Amino acid sequence: MYLQSELIPELNLAVTADSIHRSDIDYAIEHCVFVSLNTFSTDKIELYHFTCHHFSDISECIIFVKNQTKKAVLLVAHTDDDSILRLHELPQIYFIYLYLCSDRLVSTYYPKKIRGNFTVSDKLETLVTEDLDLYAKQLLYIMSISIVSDHLNTEHIQFVYFQLVIDIILDMPQTDAAKEETISEYRLHYKEHRQIHSTDFYETHTAIDWYMQNNSVYRIINEAFHTEDTNTLFNFRYFINDLHNEIRKSHTRFVATLPVEQDHLMVYRGQLMTINDLQKLKANIDGFISINSFLITTRLLNTARTYAGDSLNQLLYNVVSVIFEIDIDVCNSVKKPFANLNSNDKNEIIFSIGAVFKIHSVTLLTDNLWSVRLSYGKNADMELDASIEEHYMNIMGESVHKLTFGTYLSILDEFDKAQQYHKLLLSTTNDNKSKGAIYNNIGLTCKIWFEFYDF
Repeated sequence: MYLQSELIPELNLAVTADSIHRSDIDYAIEHCVFVSLNTFSTDKIELYHFTCHHFSDISECIIFVKNQTKKAVLLVAHTDDDSILRLHELPQIYFIYLYLCSDRLVSTYYPKKIRGNFTVSDKLETLVTEDLDLYAKQLLYIMSISIVSDHLNTEHIQFVYFQLVIDIILDMPQTDAAKEETISEYRLHYKEHRQIHSTDFYETHTAIDWYMQNNSVYRIINEAFHTEDTNTLFNFRYFINDLHNEIRKSHTRFVATLPVEQDHLMVYRGQLMTINDLQKLKANIDGFISINSFLITTRLLNTARTYAGDSLNQLLYNVVSVIFEIDIDVCNSVKKPFANLNSNDKNEIIFSIGAVFKIHSVTLLTDNLWSVRLSYGKNADMELDASIEEHYMNIMGESVHKLTFGTYLSILDEFDKAQQYHKLLLSTTNDNKSKGAIYNNIGLTCKIWFEFYDF
């Protein structure tokens, strides 16, 4: 059904966040592009404090959406079924809201992308607000991960790259300058914290509590890994180090409290995961998964099921609900520590940044819920180290070394990563001999780059 424009009321949305945490809505909006087609509004649609991009021409609208690197929430009014179907196929589009359109498409495509056909803007406002909250949860709680098989190859550069970046950050000294850079980075990301001073910041011994109570910190770190933003990770190094060191201290105390006869501990993590990442896990049984952030788990399976959100994913596009079942070897030392969180009743265990787990199985529990069995311990670390060493030796003819890894990236044509890596390495090195080696490797990278592009 194609409605005449004069019959369509002006569509003005002012979505508020009275019942939803405002910062979550802000976070979702920052990662969305809002578009409207044929709304015939003389004023721009106001979506909370976000402005929609208006189009009256379907071709121009499609071109705009295709050029977006963010997901687009599309509000559609006064258009025909064929136009909606053309828009529906665009991978950039996350949710579609129909306003006074045909009901046929709703019954055909709901709930994949089309969220409904609305005649009253108030109901549309409510749903958009709820969906923004769901989208924020997806952004916040879908982890940044790297997955590799048990035999590394050149396709697994990302995995090794972030393992070494994390190691470099954790090796850096804790200085007043580093603390000020972390505070400055924090101010940069959140307007409400622009006035924060070092005296208002967390104390080192409260780093774990501050992380658990402060979603914005999790967002900064997780997004930096998702976008490969090594600059933000470097600037946030003071807190990353503090949190890692506090987990390490708590790890020793926690393991000492376990019964002598206990050699394993089972923990769970419920969350949403993209279908693409799930497929990678299924294709890499006996391989490894690296969690490129701090990982919070629970000893209670029912709690993990709650966080898996197997009902929520029906509203989200291209995601599934997953429960990670992690078997921890508590008898042997591990590279990345884990610790018990005593401040709540969820029996939570936190793993430090960059923990690597061995993948054992991926199975479907119900129509909407998957189980991924992992293990964590010294044996997994040793297996991965041996695989990395063999792969690196084949490429470089030597053992893995931080000073030569940038050259390794260049040989594999990863010039942007090589540049970022060398920059990070220089920022952490005071030794003149090491700096000389880094500058020499930068020159070698430039030589390889010029040869690659045949200048």
